[in-house]
Amino acid sequence: MTTSHTDPELTAFVTYKQSLERFQDALESIREIADFAAANKESIEPEWKATVTIEAPDIAGVPAERTRSAVAAMGEYIKALVAVGHEFGLTEGSPAVEEARKAAVAELNQKLDQKFTQLSDENFDAASYASQMLSMHAPRRRTGVILSSLLTSAVGDFEVLFSQMVGMYFALRPQALSSRELQFSWEDIRQFDSIEELRSFHADRQVEQLMWKGFDDWMDWLEKKMKIKLSDVALDSDAVAEVFQRRHIIVHNGGRVSRQYLLKAPGVSPKPAIGVKLTVNKGYLEKALDQLFTLGTLLASSVFFKLATGEGVRGQGEIWLTSLTHNMLLNNRWEPALRIANAGSSLFRTDAGRLAMRLNSWAAKKKIHGVNSIKAEVERWDTSALRDDYRMSRLALLDDFDGAWEIAKKLLMAGDMTRQEVEELSILVSDEEELEACLIAEFGDLVERKSTSSDQ
Repeated sequence: MTTSHTDPELTAFVTYKQSLERFQDALESIREIADFAAANKESIEPEWKATVTIEAPDIAGVPAERTRSAVAAMGEYIKALVAVGHEFGLTEGSPAVEEARKAAVAELNQKLDQKFTQLSDENFDAASYASQMLSMHAPRRRTGVILSSLLTSAVGDFEVLFSQMVGMYFALRPQALSSRELQFSWEDIRQFDSIEELRSFHADRQVEQLMWKGFDDWMDWLEKKMKIKLSDVALDSDAVAEVFQRRHIIVHNGGRVSRQYLLKAPGVSPKPAIGVKLTVNKGYLEKALDQLFTLGTLLASSVFFKLATGEGVRGQGEIWLTSLTHNMLLNNRWEPALRIANAGSSLFRTDAGRLAMRLNSWAAKKKIHGVNSIKAEVERWDTSALRDDYRMSRLALLDDFDGAWEIAKKLLMAGDMTRQEVEELSILVSDEEELEACLIAEFGDLVERKSTSSDQ
């Protein structure tokens, strides 16, 4: 990326920030499209609605009401299955939830079998007839196609981000370009007006050659060149590896499990059989986006903070990554926020940066596991010599709402804190409704927060 900055590290910060912003914007757009597809499934796949009103042809010796009833029974069964999916969620739940879902499906199967038995005789097999009729009017799984395409797009967006970080590496470590594997002829060299142009071409070629390889090769390069392991930057190493393999079989094998998929996604459980078609539903896509977002953010941040040495540039990076994590909390992305806050703080050098990330980490952990998961640590945090806003945050994390609210009012009245900043205490407290009630009683309606490019 070309900038007007002459300081290579400042240029690297701009690259880091803008590359991640574009990546986040892309993933957020994918989330919005997935939400739209899920909310408009009946419009996208109208055949699902039509299955209960298929015009069934007459069969000699079989009353028309029986043929229509057979098709209608199958259509109602499909609608009931969809309702069960919405009731129990589209993602994997606890063992108890899974058992309840299986029991609900088993009950629907039993009712359908009973209905088909009532409609059948020696001249008419209701189950077979309904299946044949529905296969003739089989709904096209357009939503599944959309979600699969969105997954491949998200992985492609990660690839762009990764290539930009590799380019940053060569820009700040030009000595890494000295390789015996790459040689230039005199004709190659004559194309360039300067050594800098030749070096830039050399770097671009190395990035391009690396990007032609696969995810495992990228991670091997990252560990070899930067001492960054997949486990250092992933939300879940096995899960994110499976996302890349899922994308591979969608693009190259029609979504069907291959031997390579099983070899390169060893963490999958239960293991699907070779040839089984894997689909992408909204629940899977949501989890995959969290995996990719966390991987991209931590990978880019790890590369930047390992390469940048200037305190000023690193300080800007700390402020920006802390703000990004804070915005994730505001948008209820608890799991990625917790992972990035914990890993990000280890990249920081300043005490202020580490403290800000520790607050983000406590907030995310509290939202996921409850106040008792952080209580002992926060109680040991001595804020007596710190600013009032830190004391307020400590009390809010411990759910001492009255104490936190008194300090918040004081800061508001003094102009040391904005109304929106007080509203954002919602990420620290357990009872967000109590905070909202106090704010409305004291100052009127809440401020409407707008999403930023770093929201995720």
